[in-house]
Amino acid sequence: MKQNDSLFLAIGGVAIIASAAVIGLAQFSHAHSGLQHSGQQTAALSPSTMTAHPSGNAARASQSFKDGTYSASVQYQVPSGTNAITANVAVKHGAIASVKTSSNYTDSESQWYINDFESSINADAAGQPLASYSPSRIGGASLTTWAFDNVLDQIRTNAKA
Repeated sequence: MKQNDSLFLAIGGVAIIASAAVIGLAQFSHAHSGLQHSGQQTAALSPSTMTAHPSGNAARASQSFKDGTYSASVQYQVPSGTNAITANVAVKHGAIASVKTSSNYTDSESQWYINDFESSINADAAGQPLASYSPSRIGGASLTTWAFDNVLDQIRTNAKA
């Protein structure tokens, strides 16, 4: 084999591997970024039902909410099975005063993401308007954050003045 042919094969192999990596990363990023919910209140949610919020935050911004502590739960699908999150959200003057969550998970990877989520959510949510707060990948846990956003929809419904 000529030296030029060997060089061509080496460069071609690197180009193929790099192309595959870029395509894989693009597909992974597309599948795991910008996940929002459909606004439907269902007991079991999965990433395949995630679509843009039809009404958006503008429709919710005009709502008023009663002070109190509200609780809601959802189940959601993760690659290894089904997880659940329950949130107790204290609302005062239309804002989130505090958040406390508890979760049931099926595997150690979920535990890692959920622990990061639970250690960060109160600091992120406290003081935010309930009407417009929409968290974005808290603690790196995109699926748990998405499920929590669905919990907030249930709480908004229950807290309407």
